[in-house]
Amino acid sequence: ATGRNVLTFDQLGSSVHRVLFSPDGTHLLTALHDGTIRIWHAPAVP
Repeated sequence: ATGRNVLTFDQLGSSVHRVLFSPDGTHLLTALHDGTIRIWHAPAVP
């Protein structure tokens, strides 16, 4: 771990309650305080 920011979510519209990564690291799930859940493709980090 480098402590480097690799992803930024600035258009979610609500504060993030939880972020979970898939076991293979290719997707992540965001759960927002408004009840919205989204699944994202996580790009490879060079």
